[in-house]
Amino acid sequence: MSEILDLLVVGYWIVMRFMSILVLIKVLIPQYIFSIDDVCVNKDQVCDYVVKFIEKDLGISVQNLIICFDYRPNDELRGVYHQQNHSITLYLDNLENVHSWILTLIEEIHHSVFVSTKSGIKLYE
Repeated sequence: MSEILDLLVVGYWIVMRFMSILVLIKVLIPQYIFSIDDVCVNKDQVCDYVVKFIEKDLGISVQNLIICFDYRPNDELRGVYHQQNHSITLYLDNLENVHSWILTLIEEIHHSVFVSTKSGIKLYE
């Protein structure tokens, strides 16, 4: 009976150490672990903060930008900028964590700024 108890205690400590390592990883690098839906409820507010940061950091103005969220699977794209209506669509099913979500948003904002300040998409290509 004592052998079974010893095995249970050893098993308990192994599981607890493994769980503490997982918690430590989630605390140290959460942007690579959690999806944007796990982190926030209002994604529009996060987008506004990112746009304001870009405007302040680069000294530019991003006006009338529409950001849409699409949960449908898309095999090719994480995000896309639509020049016709000055909008960005983020495909949330393809954005696996907060880090990729923010990077995709910044990239698409870059596209919108470049295309809206130059004579057209042909210059960009």
